Amino acid sequence: PRYRYDQIMRLGWKVFIPITLVWIVFVGAMMQTSLGYLFH
Repeated sequence: PRYRYDQIMRLGWKVFIPITLVWIVFVGAMMQTSLGYLFH
């Protein structure tokens, strides 16, 4: 289906930005713990 621009922006704000913030926190926590060696 085709999406209107405002539908795409609403999806981005409700889905992709929260996922990105959670991922940043997750990677930051991993780098501070003993699993940090996986990210070097």
